[in-house]
Amino acid sequence: MRFTQTVANISLVIRIIYMNFSQKYRNNKFALLFYSSTPKIINDIVFSVYGIIKYFEYLKIKSKYLPELKINEFKTREDIQEIQENKLKKIIKHAYDNTEYYKKVIDDCNLNPYDFSFKDLKKLPILTKDILQANNKKLTASNHKIYNSVQQSSGGTTGTTINFLMDKENYMYKEAEVMLYWERFGYFVGKSKAVMFRANILFSTDGKVPNKPWRRDYGRKLLYISSYYASNNYYKKYYLKLKKWKPDFMHVLPSAGFLFATYLNEKNLKLKFKKIFSASEMLYPSHKEAMEKAFNCEVVDHYGHSEPGIYSAGECVNKNLHICDTNTIVEQDNDGSIIETSLNNFSTPFIRYKVGDKIESISSGNCNCGIRSSYISKVIGRDSEILFSGDGRKISSIGFDQIFRHNNIKIGQIIQEVKGELTLNVVTSFNFDLKNEESVLKELTSRVGQATIINFNKVKHIKNAKSGKYRLIVSKINDKKNE
Repeated sequence: MRFTQTVANISLVIRIIYMNFSQKYRNNKFALLFYSSTPKIINDIVFSVYGIIKYFEYLKIKSKYLPELKINEFKTREDIQEIQENKLKKIIKHAYDNTEYYKKVIDDCNLNPYDFSFKDLKKLPILTKDILQANNKKLTASNHKIYNSVQQSSGGTTGTTINFLMDKENYMYKEAEVMLYWERFGYFVGKSKAVMFRANILFSTDGKVPNKPWRRDYGRKLLYISSYYASNNYYKKYYLKLKKWKPDFMHVLPSAGFLFATYLNEKNLKLKFKKIFSASEMLYPSHKEAMEKAFNCEVVDHYGHSEPGIYSAGECVNKNLHICDTNTIVEQDNDGSIIETSLNNFSTPFIRYKVGDKIESISSGNCNCGIRSSYISKVIGRDSEILFSGDGRKISSIGFDQIFRHNNIKIGQIIQEVKGELTLNVVTSFNFDLKNEESVLKELTSRVGQATIINFNKVKHIKNAKSGKYRLIVSKINDKKNE
């Protein structure tokens, strides 16, 4: 018992010091002192100790949670729905008995929480981010401590930060989801993989740019590369490091992977991977194309978010994004928005939660890949990725990444603050010229119309959202206020 507690304490300290993906740990003086006063080799050792601890967690997930999901995705639609309904009854009864918010909502809807069915679910109101913010305490279960819950937050790209509790059990199911997707394409935890992500663990403590912005986790054979240090000088170092280490897989933030791939393609340099896993941002076709050329392999994607609900709706061989139905009930609103009911999170129940993402459609078990779970054919984007043209149209941003192709533009961003006017910011290559500028403006005008004012700017870099994610479209318009 004492040994287990010691290991848990060490794990917590390491998590705080090194795996601080949360901004608040940057102000932790002990973490900063420890990080800045130890050489890189010590950083790697501590990373590896943490990796070993996480590997044992993976073994538990692999033995207990992953087999269940593997079996469930091939069950009949009737069997899946039976599991969903049984779990739904349990979560509704719990929410009614233990949360002030859902007791009132269910009573107001004149529903019986002890005899609840699928047909009753759509009678409940949609849970929005604003409601979550305003009713946080009322949504927290009175018995949340029995679920070993931890405080979580999510902001995504919407700018609306929400706080909630995540059950330990739900966390394990979420991790099993992503493992299910990875294994579909041959990756198992323990195989060599590079991770090119936001990686706040590599931040500079003294304001200086680090010479080697990467760290190793030998416990899980991971190489962490920071996406924050993006320049030709660093890309050359990343290339040489990856060429020497030769990992089989790479996990990338799409915009970071695209910029690195653009450098490699311009220099006619090649890397070889078995698969590239894209995550956390929209994977635009032009970005996928550039990465597949540079990395000599297929780029596969998944949809997910940090709130309870879908964590990894992973691609199959047909490019459909399969949902773990026994973890989440997914609906589609009239405007295409995803509405989810988490079936495993009891500390803060998420029932009919509107995520903020829009999809093309949800299909149930008709994919000829053999997997019987429901799937999303395409993620369209967010409400915040809708543009308002000068001639009064609402335009989806799908396909807007194409305007930057073949125009000597590394990456671009479209910002809208008022209807009918856009600001186009671009990071250009060295050979960008007037013809390229005319071409990109022509491409954008063809989509938004002559009546739309376009302000063109060449910039040194594109600022990411607070979450560290790249956004092709940044809309600062509140639709209701601008009607």
